Amino acid sequence: MQNKKYILATISLWFLSLMWLLFCFYLSWQTGEETVGFSQQVAQLLLELPNKLGIRPDAQQFHAGLRLFAHFGMFFVNGLLTSSALYISLPRSKWKRAFWIAAISCTVIAVLAEVGKLVVPGRHLTWSETGLNVLGAVVGVAVVCLAVHLYASRKAKRGRSQK
Repeated sequence: MQNKKYILATISLWFLSLMWLLFCFYLSWQTGEETVGFSQQVAQLLLELPNKLGIRPDAQQFHAGLRLFAHFGMFFVNGLLTSSALYISLPRSKWKRAFWIAAISCTVIAVLAEVGKLVVPGRHLTWSETGLNVLGAVVGVAVVCLAVHLYASRKAKRGRSQK
């Protein structure tokens, strides 16, 4: 039974990672008009609560900040999912390798998402957005690496204290 749960968890993580990656590329490669329309809808939705509370943030500033944060956030989640899938797929002796594989592959994906904009009407490559993509991906991978390290350390301490 335990083995079936492990297999299901592994498949689920890889599936989520792949679906998220496709979602990232879908959003990255929308036309300029489509991406602005989508992000404006999201901004309006997110501004409903502050508006109901009587707080009136500048909608244009909020929209601009949201678009920048989206670069970091999208690839942060990609880093989390990809590194989690790698950690669960590889034996414990290869966990350091999993970190590097995830960091490098997520970085390449983050750069490709921006470079692909060169052929999309109304879009352009910006190095600051590429940097946010890469930063988000690496931080996502690092969070999982830290969590795995803390988990392994606690497990090792429990094992030593029970002897």
